[in-house]
Amino acid sequence: MIPEKYKNALFVTDLDGTLITNDCEIPSRASEHINLLCRAGVKITYSTARTYRTTDHILRNVPAPFPAALMNGVMIRDVKRGVNHNVCFIDPAVLPSVTETIMSAGLSPFIYRYRDDALATYYGDIVNRYMADFMKERVEKFGKPFTKTDSIPGCCSENDVIYFALIDDADKIGAAFEELKKLGSVGLACYKSHEADFWYLEIFSPLASKKNAVSELKRLAGADRLVCFGDNLNDLPMFEISDECYAPTNANGEVRKRATGLIAPPEGCGVTEKIAELCGMTLP
Repeated sequence: MIPEKYKNALFVTDLDGTLITNDCEIPSRASEHINLLCRAGVKITYSTARTYRTTDHILRNVPAPFPAALMNGVMIRDVKRGVNHNVCFIDPAVLPSVTETIMSAGLSPFIYRYRDDALATYYGDIVNRYMADFMKERVEKFGKPFTKTDSIPGCCSENDVIYFALIDDADKIGAAFEELKKLGSVGLACYKSHEADFWYLEIFSPLASKKNAVSELKRLAGADRLVCFGDNLNDLPMFEISDECYAPTNANGEVRKRATGLIAPPEGCGVTEKIAELCGMTLP
């Protein structure tokens, strides 16, 4: 029997480095656990920097009865019905300053545009192996289309841009991050990859964040308690509003420091084991 404290709790987990392994899959044992927990009435959902083109595949074998937060909170998706809600667009007026800052830093972005309920991804030049690996994984594993553009500013001249993803070394990413912060009119997530020595810088509407999105997920689920799981710096905003938050033992040091407690990494099914423990359940 689920303790009263967690009967109406919403458990929200990040994906990469927290629930899923480096091969972008939920371990089969964790998948079995999620199915058992959901059947027992436990409320579980997901919050990730990934898009629905990849999460729909990753979550294919687990129930998703509650909306999930995608792209660091840029959109909320009803995974079960395949419908996107609360999509946050970047103010077109700030896009020229964003693209100028990006290019001045010697960076090449992946640009995400959303129109007519469809997400499209564009890129200029692939300037490092990290970008190449990022695109290769998404094309080969998830069938995600990427379109090359000859003009980054031209690609960003419409009012349908929702996200930029930059991948490069720490110096370049850090310099761009500091300059973009001065704009004050964009949301930013800057964090190191959990599996290699490169950094991500993601740019989106200031209205979007894992904090805002997860707060909305809690409301939509009608929950009265929030328990979050994450491993990287972009998860800290949702930790801020959590009643409890947990990080894998191999998570970013600052994330481990802010966590209520530590759990096993994805291979050890730390997320599902902790949820079961809190809910007084025994898993196979």
